[in-house]
Amino acid sequence: MHKLKINNSKKKGEALWEKIPCTCKKGTIIQEHPYKLCTHCKCKLQWLSVPQTNFIVKNKKGKDIEVKEILLKRGKLEEPQGWEFLS
Repeated sequence: MHKLKINNSKKKGEALWEKIPCTCKKGTIIQEHPYKLCTHCKCKLQWLSVPQTNFIVKNKKGKDIEVKEILLKRGKLEEPQGWEFLS
């Protein structure tokens, strides 16, 4: 598979959420993942859910189409909130 083209993407470290430090308290059961995530970790988890390589979808006729490009939807902290494919 090839690297997916992600429109509305930012270079690593440029998004606002990446500049927010992690405030998770490791070792404290009550505040440790998955019970409570800080803003940075929530946004990172959203970024990790965005596909990074081309993928296959079926159209209405059942034909396979390779998705090579997506459009990223961002929130106020520039975190990914969703995406749509552009093929």
